Amino acid sequence: MAIAAALRKSMVAWSRVGRVLRYWSGRPSRFLVMRRRVDHLAKLGTTIVTISGGEPLLHSRFWDINEMLPQFFVRKVLFTNGVLLSRQLLDGLNVDEVQVSIDGLEPAHDALRGRGSFRRALRAVEAAAEAGMD
Repeated sequence: MAIAAALRKSMVAWSRVGRVLRYWSGRPSRFLVMRRRVDHLAKLGTTIVTISGGEPLLHSRFWDINEMLPQFFVRKVLFTNGVLLSRQLLDGLNVDEVQVSIDGLEPAHDALRGRGSFRRALRAVEAAAEAGMD
């Protein structure tokens, strides 16, 4: 069983025995509904929570969600472009793993994500490794 919380659209989706259910809302008031669903999924035996977006670190409720993550005894994975990752920010994350998007070698990556983004992504990977992230 896997769960993905795509914060940009306040969506929680999960898959169990081939079924996929999705909950969509653009309203911040749905945060508590999402939290209850994640809690329910943890009780069902969900083993992984993935946090993605857009860029999840830009979501207005990201730090609220980050604060609730330790309540769940599951593996927590953050997917990010790495631009906002710093050692200080990494020290405040309640995740087990950080995955930084890298879209090929430097010319290809920068063509897709903007000049200098490849080097920023590599610095983010190094900072995550120094912080002890998987």
